[in-house]
Amino acid sequence: MTDESRGIGTQPLPIMALLRSATLEHHRRAEAALSEFISLEAPTRAIYTTTLVRLAGWYFPLEDRLSKAARSLASIGLMWPDRRKSPSLIADLSALGYQASIETCNALPPVATLPQAVGCLYVLEGATLGGQIVVRLLRAAPEMPRDPGFRFFSGYEERTASMWRTFGAAVSTYVERSRVEHHTVIRDEIVTSAQATFDSLMIWLCARARPTPEQAAIPVSELSLASR
Repeated sequence: MTDESRGIGTQPLPIMALLRSATLEHHRRAEAALSEFISLEAPTRAIYTTTLVRLAGWYFPLEDRLSKAARSLASIGLMWPDRRKSPSLIADLSALGYQASIETCNALPPVATLPQAVGCLYVLEGATLGGQIVVRLLRAAPEMPRDPGFRFFSGYEERTASMWRTFGAAVSTYVERSRVEHHTVIRDEIVTSAQATFDSLMIWLCARARPTPEQAAIPVSELSLASR
């Protein structure tokens, strides 16, 4: 167990506190990449659409992989169908009239084990909290359409905070009830997965530069991202 995973004295940090501490820099890098991509200082419909398309290219294949862990997640009280974000992305893109193909990411974090799935889900669930700030800025932007949906960045809307608390409680209980000989391994695997998930998102966002004003003016119907 690393020094970072310990609290005062020799007691280990609670898992949620450990995740927050151990992923801080990874979180900041991913957040900076998203902020550069969407440009919240002056978002337009085209930039918003392109951002959603880029996020969809990461979320769609990742959530497909996480679906294979649905039964394991349910065993610790996390109902995966209730936490999927892909339907919200599809609804937002549909509301914007987007019909082109979507390039998908193939450099995804591993989610084959339950601890890996939990670590990955920590990132996806945490994003719903930050999304509350993003959606307020988008709604205030003069160049945004009146009702483009905003379902993805709205997270669970009024249930966002309670869904986050439920997630944290389920993860904490899972780790606390794990067998003593597996405790450290599970904690480390969850943290490593969360770090890898933030890094995967950051790399994916940085791989496609934010649209220039000329590109942002292209009608949504003409945007085309080849699937790979």
